[in-house]
Amino acid sequence: MSILKTIKFNGKTFETKFYHELSDEEFEYIRKRHYEKPPKDAVLKQLVGIKNGKCATNLITKYYVKDLIEKTRKKKSKFSMEEVFSSKELVGFLYGKSLSNPKVYDSNDIVRNIETVCRIGGSGCVWSSASNFPIEAVDYIIGKYNQNGIVYDFSCGWGTRMLGAIRNNITYLGTDPNYELVSRLNAIATDYQSATGDTVKVDIRAHGSERIVRDWIGTVGLAFSSPPYFDEEDYMIGDQSYKDGMIYDEWLRTYYVPTIENIHQYLIDDGVFAINVKSMRGFDLESDTLWIARQEGFDLVATEKLKNRKRPHAQLGMVDNSENIYIFKKQRGHE
Repeated sequence: MSILKTIKFNGKTFETKFYHELSDEEFEYIRKRHYEKPPKDAVLKQLVGIKNGKCATNLITKYYVKDLIEKTRKKKSKFSMEEVFSSKELVGFLYGKSLSNPKVYDSNDIVRNIETVCRIGGSGCVWSSASNFPIEAVDYIIGKYNQNGIVYDFSCGWGTRMLGAIRNNITYLGTDPNYELVSRLNAIATDYQSATGDTVKVDIRAHGSERIVRDWIGTVGLAFSSPPYFDEEDYMIGDQSYKDGMIYDEWLRTYYVPTIENIHQYLIDDGVFAINVKSMRGFDLESDTLWIARQEGFDLVATEKLKNRKRPHAQLGMVDNSENIYIFKKQRGHE
């Protein structure tokens, strides 16, 4: 019978059969390697690559927003990545788990193996939140549904929709309550302009999409985003749409409905509203999206498939995470 290791951190308890005792020096080495930023010249080169049609954003993400991503706590996880890498014992769990299956954790680099544990599932302890919207999908949606060269992103994510917009010479409007993220996205846009010589048109407001921006009314050709999925993730910074103790119907009423109302006001006649959304854990967010959009004056005209990269899972192998992007058009004359 395996002896369980009990780990207590930040008022929470985690038990595991996987554990490897770390010295202070080993722990600091792993932390330093995990948070090491790529060289700025390599990041700028990747931004130039984005301009030239390439799709790799790993260095951009790691340089500008990795620390913000790792503050995020997923519903299925007890700890955020930031919390885990603040605890020697929790990193000891990750190290021990990485030793449990050499076929899955097959790198000679222990830090890479530890990061793989986080990415494919850390036994309820931690799950990496570093997923990013595929920039290829941004190109496709903009190429097919752009109406007037202005796109509104109502939940900015980690920057790929912005990069997809600006590399297609589209004016990018965005709202996001994470004020630290807004600052980082503006830094990406500034560095993109400097590295490529292109003129970048970006206007991001540091508040939720449920608050209207009156300057944008009647100006947007395409509203396109992937919104929060109720309480699935806690982004920790700013006035987020989900508050502790909030029930799903309250979240719909206070955040989701006004967001879609605002989108309707922002769009020009025949403007397009594209939303990547999925249902989860008994909350039928897809059906609710269709119903609310219809009530607010939209017609469903198409459903696209977001082909996310297949994600490895320790027990299930490669998992297909494809989701729907619902395409709506604004009804003329609807008030």
